[in-house]
Order: sequence, then structure tokens, then C-alpha cells
Amino acid sequence: MILIKLFFVELRRKTIHTAGSFIAAAYYFIDWETAVTCLAIINAVLLIVEWLRLSGKIKMPEILLRPHENNQVAAYIYFQLAALISILVFEKTIAIAAILMLALGDTASGLAGALMDGGNVRHSRQRFIIKPFPIMAVMFGVCVMIGVLMQYLPLATDMNAFPWCKKKIKTIYFGPNKIFKPVSDKQALGIVRSKYNLPEMFILTVIRYDPGTRNTRKNFKRMAEAYSLYKKMGGKEKFVVVGRDCHRYGEEHDLKALGIQDDLVFPGLVPQEDLPAFYSLAKLYLYPTIIEAFPIPTTEAMACGCPIVTSKGTGLEELTHGVSVAVDPLDSQAIANAMKKVLNDEGLQQEMREKGFERSKIFSWEKCAVETLEIFQNLMAEN
Repeated sequence: MILIKLFFVELRRKTIHTAGSFIAAAYYFIDWETAVTCLAIINAVLLIVEWLRLSGKIKMPEILLRPHENNQVAAYIYFQLAALISILVFEKTIAIAAILMLALGDTASGLAGALMDGGNVRHSRQRFIIKPFPIMAVMFGVCVMIGVLMQYLPLATDMNAFPWCKKKIKTIYFGPNKIFKPVSDKQALGIVRSKYNLPEMFILTVIRYDPGTRNTRKNFKRMAEAYSLYKKMGGKEKFVVVGRDCHRYGEEHDLKALGIQDDLVFPGLVPQEDLPAFYSLAKLYLYPTIIEAFPIPTTEAMACGCPIVTSKGTGLEELTHGVSVAVDPLDSQAIANAMKKVLNDEGLQQEMREKGFERSKIFSWEKCAVETLEIFQNLMAEN
């Protein structure tokens, strides 16, 4: 009987404490708006139930309770309310901090509960009713401080912030297949153009379809918006989106409302041997993605001499340093302006091609293998 009661107690408590982790997962697999909506709904229900219970308005079955937990749950309610207020009041970065703090709610609420009652977790119905606002103010302040610190997180993760680690960290780049080089044979280009029904002039992106993460990874939504804005500026090029199942992006986004439903081409998954012709035919390679591991398509574009517009402030900017026009991937207008800047300036296009060829020389699988082997050899020598 005791084991059964403990099971139900933990089930109720873990349901509350899992809310933050669930939303973190929703943010990764779905999108930001859905994550915040889920967070608000789940926590609203849990908070109302716990608030009513602790205020004496309703009674929980005895099997769902455990002695002396009121104070901890009360503290946790203040904690979640502070995080929810942060989400409503502040920008996305601080809201993410609040969600991360929710995920740590079990420990935090336990400590706060003990502090509320002089180090002892005991019943505190009067404390819960009388002193909610000072507690919320403290929790709210913590959420805000962590959110502000997260604004500077990129600086903290820079090697300059940890100089003692510099000798222990080595960056090794991947590289494109050897087949990626400019295709000048008109017959070969004509065959590929005919095979995939490619337009005479086009902007290219090579991405993959991400179920449920269309707003947080490949950034198709803002690419489509930027392309629509570019067309309104007088752009003549079509937009070719290469990748398995990428036509589903077209089904999920209202291309008609953007006025570009007839200007996008979805050739699907293209065999690697045909991709060099795509890069060689394209006027511009558009790749303002948000989340990447190592974006090999950018190295392929450079090797084939295709000018690039990509994301600022990410590894993409590092890989295409001095070669691309880098912009804020969350700013559709900035992406459109960059497209226009490159496509309206043939001199800039030629300069980007030449620099891209030179830059692409540092990316190769042979170099990757040699440098990786060298690390293992040095480690063996040290030991």
C-alpha cells in the first residue's frame, strides 16, 4: 500500500516538474509559438489546481498527497508564474531562460520551500496566502537575470573566454565531394536543365524537409518571404528548392498569399552527380538557415563558383568568411536586400566566385582525415 501511494505521489509531482522539459522538447521538434502555447495551457491547469488545493478550496485524495509538501509546491507555483510572466513580457531569449529554469523547478522549488519556512519544509498555508508577491518578485528577478546573461552567451562560449582551453581545441572541417567543381560544358548543363525542367535564371537552395521544425531549422518560411520581397523589387529569377520532400514546404506555407506560387520549383532529391550543374547554373545560392551542424552544401556552392547569401552570427558565416553576404536569418527584408545586392551587381558576383574558389581549397575529406589522425597520434604520443 505504501509503495502504491508513493507511486501516485511521484506521478503527480513529476507531472508538474516535467512541464518545463516537455516545452523544451516542443520548442525543438515543433516551433516556438506552439511551445509557448503548450507551456501556458499545461501550467495554467496545474497552477489552478495546486492553488485551489493549497488555498483550501478543493481537496486532493489522500493517496495523491504526501506530508509536508505544501511549502515546496507553493514555491514552485511562484516559480512557474514568474517564468510565465517573463515569457509574456520579455523577448524570446529571456523566455527561453525562463523555460530552462522551469525544467530545474524540482530542485529550485525545494530550496525555495525550505527558505520560506526557515530551512524546514512544513505546512505553510498562511505563508502561501499572505506572502506570494515577495517570492514571485525574487523568482521573476532570477528569470530576468539569467535571460540577460543568455544574451551574452555567445561571448562566454568563445575560446577567448577560456584561454586555457585553446591548446586543447582544434577545429577540423568536413569537405565537399571531389566532383563539385564548375561545369562549363553547355551540353551537360543543357541535359540537367532539361531533366529537371529548370528555369533559365534561378536562385538555388539545397535543404531538407524537417517535419515539425519548419520555423526553427532550415528557415524556409523566411526564405519564401524574402524571395517574395525580392520579386516585388523587380527580381526576375525563379527559386529552386532542392531536397527530399521539400515540396511539402510549399504545401504548408501559403505561397499564393506571397504571390510566388508559380515561381518556386521543387525538383525533389537530386543525385549528387547532377548537383554541380545546379550550382553552376544558379545565379545565387540562398542558405540563411538557423540551426546547422556542418553545412556541406555551402562548401559545394563555393567549389562550383556560386555566390552565397547566408546567415550572420553562426558557423555559416565562419565557413563562408570573406566569400558570402551574411545577414540576420530572422529578418526577411535583410535577406531580400542581400539577394538584390548580389544579383544586381555582376562585378560583385565575379568577385564572390573567385574568392569562393580560393576558400573552397581549405575544405576536403583528405585534409579532414589527416588532421583527425594527427590528433589521435598526438594523444598516443602524450600518453
